[in-house]
Amino acid sequence: EFKSIFEFIADQNNLPLFYHCDIGTDRTGMLSAALLSLCNVDLDYIHIDYLYSNFGKIGAQRTLDNFNKNFSTLMAYPGTSVQAKMKNALMDKTGVSEQTLDQVVANLVERGN
Repeated sequence: EFKSIFEFIADQNNLPLFYHCDIGTDRTGMLSAALLSLCNVDLDYIHIDYLYSNFGKIGAQRTLDNFNKNFSTLMAYPGTSVQAKMKNALMDKTGVSEQTLDQVVANLVERGN
């Protein structure tokens, strides 16, 4: 499913973009972390974004331990930055192309300037 999401975001005709879920810490939270990583957002800000989920009625506090369990697998991929590691992880795990990921970044970062 992530591959189709990234392909959707890469198509400029689908922008602006809005996505959500009930809680935002699992699939949607990891999608947000992946998008922020691709856009070269500092990891501290990605952590803060994830922890904002605790303001909702989610039944239990989410911690960075929850986040890091999933995220650390992605950060084990080769690369000299969080952005490069995420790009390599997404290409490997989802089969999304580098060109598609580059277009996602162009749409979300460069388009906003």
